Amino acid sequence: MRTFLLGATLSLLSVPLLFCQNPDPAESTSNSLANYSYQLPIGWAQRQSSGSIVLTSPTYRNANPMARPMDPQVENCQITLLPMRPATRTLGEEAVFTFRQVFHIDPLAPNTSGLPTITNGISPQGWEYILIRKLIGGQEGEARTVGATFLMARVANQTATVIGVSRDFLWSACFSQQHGDAWPGFFYSLQFRNALPAAQALAAIHQQLIGTWLGGTGDVGLAYVFQPDEHYSSAGGTRNKMTGQIIPSFRRNGTFALNNTALVLTADDNTRSAQLFRIGRVSHDSGRSWTQQLCLFDPRNSGEVCYDKH
Repeated sequence: MRTFLLGATLSLLSVPLLFCQNPDPAESTSNSLANYSYQLPIGWAQRQSSGSIVLTSPTYRNANPMARPMDPQVENCQITLLPMRPATRTLGEEAVFTFRQVFHIDPLAPNTSGLPTITNGISPQGWEYILIRKLIGGQEGEARTVGATFLMARVANQTATVIGVSRDFLWSACFSQQHGDAWPGFFYSLQFRNALPAAQALAAIHQQLIGTWLGGTGDVGLAYVFQPDEHYSSAGGTRNKMTGQIIPSFRRNGTFALNNTALVLTADDNTRSAQLFRIGRVSHDSGRSWTQQLCLFDPRNSGEVCYDKH
């Protein structure tokens, strides 16, 4: 069976070789890989070698209606975890440098696939991360287009690199909100055994959470307001297609608390919900401008919902 990666313009089989020339003298490659802790996506397989950990999705049928008969008819996505390395640059510089090594293109440069989406944040565990999602090799919707999901995290004085590869995000069955997205569940489960939870990170996240957050889709509007005294209010509504106005559908008030990686909301009627969360800033113009973003993820659902700060 020919998988997606074998028919793509790049192969992850060569990726680990880029990082084995100057291993960290203080820690072996195998011990470095042992620092990763994560939950394997449902149905995925895992294979570990001395130079990487590779997670491979089940085989999915190609959902792209633009696919030609000669294009691969199936998709196998991969997530590759590489050995941790000493940090020698700022995290942003290290991420851009490594992305260029892996994919042989500048992630910040515009191309036929457009500009990347870049997210910069701090996990509740205390490690800073850069997430780059970019289409390469073709335009959106084309069967030849590759979806690159690139994560770099700084853990103490080391950097960790995680690379996801799929088809075009529009049609992928692995990393697409339209057809199923395994990335949020993997990302929210990711931790590092050599990183201790940082109280200052939680305090900083609590401070960043305070304010008004707006999100939703073209037909639905959602809002959260978090107060310094740990009270919150939330509201939602549907958009009138004729007038464009939002018609309120619900409103809740209550208290909130941070519990490790979960945002716990307790409404005034004592109903309680807990969702995984991340707070960071996102750029759609190669880092020239940034928007504060709060994303919530319910493990029972397939995707996350993100809100912009206002």
